[in-house]
Amino acid sequence: SIRIDFAIVHNPDFSSVDTQEVVGVMLAIILFYLILLGISTVIYSKLTSLSIINPLKKLYTSASRLKKGDYTSRVNLNLENEFGELATIFNEMADEIEKEIALRKQSEENRKKLVLIFAMMEVPMLLNTLIVRMKLALCSKRW
Repeated sequence: SIRIDFAIVHNPDFSSVDTQEVVGVMLAIILFYLILLGISTVIYSKLTSLSIINPLKKLYTSASRLKKGDYTSRVNLNLENEFGELATIFNEMADEIEKEIALRKQSEENRKKLVLIFAMMEVPMLLNTLIVRMKLALCSKRW
């Protein structure tokens, strides 16, 4: 860090001939510091905005992919701040959604297998019922 100090002292016994030049130099120094402050403010704001916008873009992209059905979408930020916590929560939510989708698919497959098993069990029962009714019909005609 650099520290520059200056002081203005008024001596009533001494009259300076270059007062305008001194005031001009002081104004130039003040203007230089204001310009330097403005440039550093712009640079700082750009860096700060990038540290906010980039994680938000990654979260937005992953959320959009998740919305479109890509349940493997995850966010990798490697940050130790609120954005890192948000990414962790998003990833946990995506894990839960992916598990629920897998459970639903498995449940649907199990339901289809069960329906097929019942259908296969019902065919022999129907045949037996038909055979018994035919036998009864034949027996009743004989008598």
